[in-house]
Amino acid sequence: MEGMSVRPWTLLFGIFALIWPAEVDGQFGVVEIETHSLVESDAVHAGTVVNAALQVRLQEGFHVNSNNPLDEALIPTVLMIDPPAGVTVREVVYPEAGLLEQVGVDEPLAVFEETFVVGVVLGLPPNVDPGSLSVPGALRYQACDETMCYMPATVDVAWNLEVVP
Repeated sequence: MEGMSVRPWTLLFGIFALIWPAEVDGQFGVVEIETHSLVESDAVHAGTVVNAALQVRLQEGFHVNSNNPLDEALIPTVLMIDPPAGVTVREVVYPEAGLLEQVGVDEPLAVFEETFVVGVVLGLPPNVDPGSLSVPGALRYQACDETMCYMPATVDVAWNLEVVP
């Protein structure tokens, strides 16, 4: 009989272990976004400036703070670029933020909603070799809905350039 009393606890623990991660993920987990890296041309030349962009699509009903939130306690959306040797990041251009009135918040929030595009201006060195060139980066964001904000996340991105003579 003594062995029987352990089984209900084991069963209860097993059920709890299965439910808990789903509940935590559903309430406080990371909200995934969709990104597309864009380049103005299929081929680029050494020594030139390349206009590129990152298109970001949020799930319906979500927003992210702008790159310059009005409240310094909020987590900004930031595009970080780690260019290969010789490639320079000349400019990162964020879209104009929309102002969102949120229930329970005194001041409006500066946010990006739905689909937005961050522009990137890259400078290629004159001595870059022809061929494929990848410019990696990462987008850091915190998605929120009308009731709460979720865990901040970082998604890796890259612009794949084809350098021609």
